[in-house]
Amino acid sequence: MTGSLRGSAGRSTLGNSRRVDLYRVLRDAWGIESFAAENLFAHGNVKIDGYVVPAPWARYHWTEKQLQGRMLTCVRGQVRLFGSMPASRAHVVVNEQLEFRHGSRPL
Repeated sequence: MTGSLRGSAGRSTLGNSRRVDLYRVLRDAWGIESFAAENLFAHGNVKIDGYVVPAPWARYHWTEKQLQGRMLTCVRGQVRLFGSMPASRAHVVVNEQLEFRHGSRPL
């Protein structure tokens, strides 16, 4: 995941694939706003295929083609990135953490 995107002439070696903003992926998948996303990245709580995403790499570091089919994981759940889905969606939520609320009964 740390491979270079530049060829010897300085052009992208991946064609015309668009750059990815992982902040937008978090917002689209779970409604996580920018401030909360910054904290998730800063504390190492966002991973792609098990590898922690450093905060500086969260915006426009990778292309869609590089992330296609990979799994993004955070405290809210898992998202499959840029797989075989309609072009209007960039991701599909695979697993979402459930929130359990206790009723009026003590545990």
